Amino acid sequence: MADGPTGNDGDGKWLIGAIGTALAVAAFLGIHNVSQLEDWAKGSSHTAGTPQPTSAFSTTPLFSPAPATTATCSSDPYCGTTHFNAEGTPQFDGDCRTSSDGGCPVSRVFTNNGTETGGATATFTLYKDSNHTDVAATCTAIIPSTPQGGSVTARCTIQTSYDGKVWLRAIPNNPTD
Repeated sequence: MADGPTGNDGDGKWLIGAIGTALAVAAFLGIHNVSQLEDWAKGSSHTAGTPQPTSAFSTTPLFSPAPATTATCSSDPYCGTTHFNAEGTPQFDGDCRTSSDGGCPVSRVFTNNGTETGGATATFTLYKDSNHTDVAATCTAIIPSTPQGGSVTARCTIQTSYDGKVWLRAIPNNPTD
């Protein structure tokens, strides 16, 4: 008779060996029932408190799940928030001399210096004077969701034209501002 899935002559010894091996591995890992196996797989401890296997050279469990780490950032002024800072100078991305060609496209790079991923808005303001008091026009750009330390370019179009010297500012409107 040909070998079948149960071993030589269908004796099933290989199945008994496989089950025995699985039980030995589970016992070595400190798993004695199904709920402990589920808890171990999820990385949580079982309420019955079974001992974890340890090395002969260490008291640290060999296979215990890594503990959850919580970042402590109490000294960070932007702890638990999204906070964008403007980088470099705001840019004119096209000709702004006539409004007939769609307005004045502008952009600026912003970096998330907060500890959380998130987005914000930025206000671009076109000034007629260097003291930033005489506003020609503004637009608001969306700063898309950005992870901590990430940089992104925000863009919008100021719907105006100008003739002469102007100044451009771009300031983030952070969620906590």
